[in-house]
Amino acid sequence: MTTRSLPLCRRGFWALLGLTLIVVSSVGLTLAQAADPLDYTRDIKPILVKRCYACHGPDEGKRKGDLRLDVRKEAVAEAIVPGKSAESEMIARITSDDPDERMPPPKSKRPRPTDAEIKLLRRWIDEGAKYDEHWAWVKPKRPAVPKTTGTWGRNTLDAFVAAGTRRTILRTRPRPIAARSFAGCRWT
Repeated sequence: MTTRSLPLCRRGFWALLGLTLIVVSSVGLTLAQAADPLDYTRDIKPILVKRCYACHGPDEGKRKGDLRLDVRKEAVAEAIVPGKSAESEMIARITSDDPDERMPPPKSKRPRPTDAEIKLLRRWIDEGAKYDEHWAWVKPKRPAVPKTTGTWGRNTLDAFVAAGTRRTILRTRPRPIAARSFAGCRWT
């Protein structure tokens, strides 16, 4: 039976059902991502490098306004109020429409942060504006192995994969019985 042979109301039903599933799954993924705290190295540092470090980064020769955003102590002293994005000078400057106050300034010809980037920066500041040390200076820690249900995995790596799929709303299937055991197989 083709779609042309279905009555119009049935085609509309299937289209509406498909659209509903897409919306529900995308909202679920967005909520799962929003529940995790922001990671400075993954979420925030790339924005600061792209938009701010040219003038407010580690290069002493190019630094302007005696402001460093790559060092937490200096950034908090000048531009960031941890836990209060509404009171932070950095947010006020990047959202300002006044060309004399706006960062990056119009004469720099650098693009302004996008609305999504500004939203991330606000959330990061509201979460406490935590900076991370460079990964090379952090001693590795072995994470706890996630608990799994059923007989899906064979080793600890499988437990991490299963936990990741649960987080992204995917479901796992048990392995077929034939794949669970090599008993009776001939190796030639």
